[in-house]
Amino acid sequence: MPPSWQFLLDRGVNYRTKRRLLDAGFAAVFQHADVGLTGLATDPEIFAEAQQRRLIIITKDTDFLRELRYALGHDGILYVTQSRTELQDTVTAILDLAAHYPSLANMRFMVQIGGQVVRFS
Repeated sequence: MPPSWQFLLDRGVNYRTKRRLLDAGFAAVFQHADVGLTGLATDPEIFAEAQQRRLIIITKDTDFLRELRYALGHDGILYVTQSRTELQDTVTAILDLAAHYPSLANMRFMVQIGGQVVRFS
């Protein structure tokens, strides 16, 4: 059974990711609208909402990896290079992370095509 991690899917992340992660046994997966964010939400707003709700961010936005202001104070950030064909790679990589880490707090990862995971922090 995966840990009780909860996720916030950033815009651009395949909407099927939510269903796949829930099917894999994760506690909760939210999209922007589920937590009151609009499609125009800024990165700082998304980050603050994830912090407040203790959600792991899954994003295609490289700013969450590059910008130092997102390095600490979060429950985890996963950058994915995802299309329809890489959706299963994302879920497999997250399950692998769950098997190795009890928490992703203050860690940032890139999930690459093929499911390879690179840690950024």
